[in-house]
Amino acid sequence: MVRHGVKRAGAGMLGVDLVDEYGRADPASRRRDPSLRELLDRRGRRDDLYLGRDPKAVLQPVEAISGALMLMPVGLFLQLGGFDETFRMHVEDLDLCRRTREAGYEVLVANDITVLHVGGESSRARPVWVERQKHLSLWRYFRKFEAQDTADWLKPVLWLGLWGHFIVAAARVLVRRPA
Repeated sequence: MVRHGVKRAGAGMLGVDLVDEYGRADPASRRRDPSLRELLDRRGRRDDLYLGRDPKAVLQPVEAISGALMLMPVGLFLQLGGFDETFRMHVEDLDLCRRTREAGYEVLVANDITVLHVGGESSRARPVWVERQKHLSLWRYFRKFEAQDTADWLKPVLWLGLWGHFIVAAARVLVRRPA
């Protein structure tokens, strides 16, 4: 990873091709920035957030990578103020990727490096709490990056849509939860 990171001028952050314990690709390895309006337009389907793997690119530029494994120069991390700790759980990686790009650096995925990521472990004990944190963080991300470009009348509609989605997501995790 380090070799890749220093090879390319303008590289600010590097991720890898993450796979689960069954060898299936983790779509969070390569994603777009979340847009609250687009998320709600898709009625919670996240497929449009994920970018496919470019088989021709060893280093693939993307908008965001998974926080499961990120490599970036310490100086840049400090310059950006590190992780925004107001994101209690979830979305802090997306925030850091966005700030990296806004500072003029690229966010890249090393497509030739595959790493196992067993996801969801932090969610198992308190899944509704985790869903709530995820939705709180999405609202914070929206306020930080999108609110200024959103019509005032639309903000409460988006807020209601987000929390309506939370109710559905919380019900879904409760139904799936083993007894």
